[in-house]
Amino acid sequence: MAPLIEEMDRQVRQIGIANGCGEELTNLRADKLFRLYLRGFESCCGWDTVEVFKHLDCTADV
Repeated sequence: MAPLIEEMDRQVRQIGIANGCGEELTNLRADKLFRLYLRGFESCCGWDTVEVFKHLDCTADV
């Protein structure tokens, strides 16, 4: 799942910039969406945030 989530994150950022939203706003929105994607794994897998990052091999900040 990590490659798919990372690709979605990349596209959200690319499209936001292309639509003229500005880099700061685009990054804030993309970061929020990224955290929401990962939070979806917490309850169904019984993981905390650190475990989600470990199991999905994500390199973003917690």
